[in-house]
Amino acid sequence: MVENNQNYSDKYKERSNLTQDDVKIQNIVNLLLEKKKVRYTFKTNHDPIINYLHAILHRILSELDLTFLTETLHVIILEMISNFLKAIAKRIYFKEKKLDITNYKDYVENIPRFKSEVLEYWDTYKFNLEEHGYFLFFDFIILEDKFVFYIKNNVKVNIFEKERIEKRLTMHLNDESYYNEIDSTEGGGLGLLITLSLLENSGISKNNFKMDFKADSTTAILIIPLKLNKPQIETYLREIVLNKIETLPSFPEYIQELIDKCDSGEVTTDYIINKIIKDPGLTSQILKLASSAGYITRKKNPDLKLAINLLGLKQLKHLLMIYAAKNVFNKVVERKYLEDIWYESNRIAFFARKLQKKEELKETSFIIGILNLIGKLVIYSLNAKEIQKIKEISKNKINFNDHILEELEIGISYPEIGAILAETWKFPENVVYGIRYQYKPLQISDDKIDLIYPVYFAKCINEVINNRFSYDFIEYKVLRYYSLLDKREQFEKLFKSLKEEFESIYTL
Repeated sequence: MVENNQNYSDKYKERSNLTQDDVKIQNIVNLLLEKKKVRYTFKTNHDPIINYLHAILHRILSELDLTFLTETLHVIILEMISNFLKAIAKRIYFKEKKLDITNYKDYVENIPRFKSEVLEYWDTYKFNLEEHGYFLFFDFIILEDKFVFYIKNNVKVNIFEKERIEKRLTMHLNDESYYNEIDSTEGGGLGLLITLSLLENSGISKNNFKMDFKADSTTAILIIPLKLNKPQIETYLREIVLNKIETLPSFPEYIQELIDKCDSGEVTTDYIINKIIKDPGLTSQILKLASSAGYITRKKNPDLKLAINLLGLKQLKHLLMIYAAKNVFNKVVERKYLEDIWYESNRIAFFARKLQKKEELKETSFIIGILNLIGKLVIYSLNAKEIQKIKEISKNKINFNDHILEELEIGISYPEIGAILAETWKFPENVVYGIRYQYKPLQISDDKIDLIYPVYFAKCINEVINNRFSYDFIEYKVLRYYSLLDKREQFEKLFKSLKEEFESIYTL
C-alpha cells in the first residue's frame, strides 16, 4: 500500500514549493482542486504553515463536503508534523552533546535530559533545519477517490525506535496493555494512540495511516477516503434525528392560514388583525419583533395595525414563521438552550440583513439568519432515552453532549437538519436553500451567491465575536465579494461596528 501511494509523485508533477512569504491559502486550495500536488518545505520547527493549516483544511474539506473532518485532521497532522520535527531535534541534541543516538545505552540514559532541556521548552526552542543538514516537507494531493497527506524527513530511525513505533501501530486500541505500556519519556506513543483513535471514531480505518522507514528517511502517510462508510452511530443518529423531525408539531392551522394569505396577497390588514389579536402571545411577539434589531422603525412601540402596515405582508409572513418555529421548540427544548440560540440567531440575522447588498433580498437574509440554527434545536430536543441509546452504540468512545453535532457533525450536519425541517414546514425555497448552504459558500451555483454570501459572512462574524473563528478561516471568495481580501484591519473595523450597532439596538 505504501509503495503504490508513493508512485503518485511520478504521475503528478510537483506544482509548488511554497515558502514563508508566499503561503496563500487560496492558491493552495486551487492547486489541490486541480489535482496538483502541493509541497510545503519547512525551514524551522515553528514554521508559518502551522498557523495556516487549520484554514487550509477547513477550506479544502468544505469543497470536498468533508467539513466534519476538519478538527480531526488538524489534530492528526499537527501531531505528525510535531513528531517529525522532534525526531530531528532529538538528533541535533545528541550530536551537540557528542552522544551516539544509535547506541541503546546512550539513548536510554539521555532521552530524559532531552525531554527536560528541549521538549519542555518546545514553544521557545527554535532551530533551522537546513543549517543542521535536515529537511522536512509536507505533501498533499487529491486523487480520484482519496485525499493523501505525506510528511517526510531525512531521519533514519533506530531499530529500537522503529520497533516501538511499529508495536504501537499494530496493537488493538481496546487492548489494555496499550495504555499500560505508554511511558512519558518522549510521548511514549500517545500521539499515535490519539491519531488511531481519532481515525477510528471518524469511520476511517487505522490502516489508512502508515509509517515508511527507509535507510535515509522516514515518511508518514495518511489517506482519507473521499467517500466514507459511516459508523453505526452515525447511521443511528441520522435515523433518530429524522424521526424527531417527523414528530415535531406542525404549525397551528390559523398560523398556516395567515402565511398562505400573505403569500396570496389577497388579504386586508383588518382580517390579519382579527386573527392575530386572538393570540396574545403572537400579538406580543409581532410587536416585539417589529421593534427588534432586524425590523427597527422610527417608533419604538408601534401598535399592531401600524406594525403590520410597516412590515408588509412579506415581513409579516417571516414573523409568523419565526413565531411558529419558536413555539414548537419552546415545548421540546430546555429554556437555557433556547435563550442562547435565539440571541445568536438574532445577531446573525441582523448582520446578514446589513451585509445583504440587494434590497430585495434583505428580508430573506434576515429570515435565514433567524432560522439558521433550528437544526441545533432539533438536536437539543432529543430525549434522555435517545441520548442513552447513542451512548450505548458508541460504547462511550464519543463524549456525547449538547454540542455533538456542532463539534463533530456526525452523520448529518445541523444545517442539513434545519433544511429538512424547513422543507417539512413548507418554508420558501430560498429560505430552505439558505439554511442548507449557510456554511458552504463554495458549493453553491453562481445565481445563489447574493443569497448565501451575506448569511455565511454574518455567521463568520458571529463566530469571530464568540472567539471560535478568525479572519484566516473565512472563504477568500466571500472576502473578495466584500472587498476585504487581504484587508484584515478593515474586517476588524467592520465586525466591531456591526457588533456595537446590534448591541445598541437589541437592548432597546
